[in-house]
Amino acid sequence: MQITTLDTSNLIFLTSADPSSSRSLSALGSFVYAMPNRLQPSDPLCTALCSQNGSIEFANRVAKILARRTEKPTYVGSSVVFGNPTVEEEMAGVRAVVDEVLKIVHGERRG
Repeated sequence: MQITTLDTSNLIFLTSADPSSSRSLSALGSFVYAMPNRLQPSDPLCTALCSQNGSIEFANRVAKILARRTEKPTYVGSSVVFGNPTVEEEMAGVRAVVDEVLKIVHGERRG
């Protein structure tokens, strides 16, 4: 996970590594932009700038949640791909990522 917070936006890159793979590099995956919706704050606007099957839904979910909670435009690059997850497993992954990013983003605002 790489997080860059700016005054006007957040930039987050997420990746998962396959322990059986000997490659040290990960694919780009999907790249998504989400921004707060002033007319409907509970429904951020989101668009895929680059999409890859398997990682686009995860990137969309994370970007929308972070845009809503930080109230800033958010870019999310994600090559996180779950094998064959249950809904609970995927949501646990989203929750873990969002919680960690918010700790960092909110910690930098205070500091």
